[in-house]
Amino acid sequence: MASLKSKDKRILGVDISSTSVKMLEISRGTDGFRVESYAVMPLPENSVVEKKCK
Repeated sequence: MASLKSKDKRILGVDISSTSVKMLEISRGTDGFRVESYAVMPLPENSVVEKKCK
């Protein structure tokens, strides 16, 4: 498990929704947090179907 207390002081966040996957890498320095990199990839239409009853 990653922690901001590690030597590298970087953490990766992932958000998966019904329309896209988003990733964010942040680091913590002496002046606060900083976005190191990010990515957003849209998902193909109908690749995730929510609340579908059989």
